[in-house]
Amino acid sequence: MNNDVIAVVAGNEITETDFAAFTKNLPAQQQAYLQNPEAVAYFKEQFVALRLFAEYGREEKLTETEEFKAIMKQTERDVLSQLVMQKIFKDIQITDEDAQAYYDANKEKFQKPETVSAKHILMDTEDTLETIKKDIENGNSYVCLDEEQKIVGTFAFIQGDDPTYAHIYDGAWIDDKQTYGVIHRLASTAGSKGVASACLQWC
Repeated sequence: MNNDVIAVVAGNEITETDFAAFTKNLPAQQQAYLQNPEAVAYFKEQFVALRLFAEYGREEKLTETEEFKAIMKQTERDVLSQLVMQKIFKDIQITDEDAQAYYDANKEKFQKPETVSAKHILMDTEDTLETIKKDIENGNSYVCLDEEQKIVGTFAFIQGDDPTYAHIYDGAWIDDKQTYGVIHRLASTAGSKGVASACLQWC
């Protein structure tokens, strides 16, 4: 493996091997960008920056604070729990028969959730109505429900080519060959809170 030094922070070398270990923990969507040299350079800058921040934290003696100790204690518990579960389940094999038996005993958990329909949709213009209809027909229209299963928000989530972003001015996509998702027509009922946040978390 390439072990070239890419930076030196506080006398400690940061190598390509260190960076490779870092990228393995990136989300799958971000790992796809690693095929792009510009994206790789960007991630390397971020990786080195993280090391710089960590060194600055040591110099400021943040490792001696109660907040740091509490976070490390929780992190230790989380990591140990994951390692134990890996050890327990390492040799467990689930057969097709086991899966079928579990399904038969828990069919209610696999039922399709109830759908929501709207009888009337009021729009300010005919063009807006047509746009919303296309969202629904193309399977791009979604609603947000509260705890009582009442509609409190709606949005359109579109993956793939979007004419709105066919031309990017003063910038560019990191990789225009990747599939992007965009949100349009986000709206909520009066007084509803957290709809936008829920929308972004879902997307």
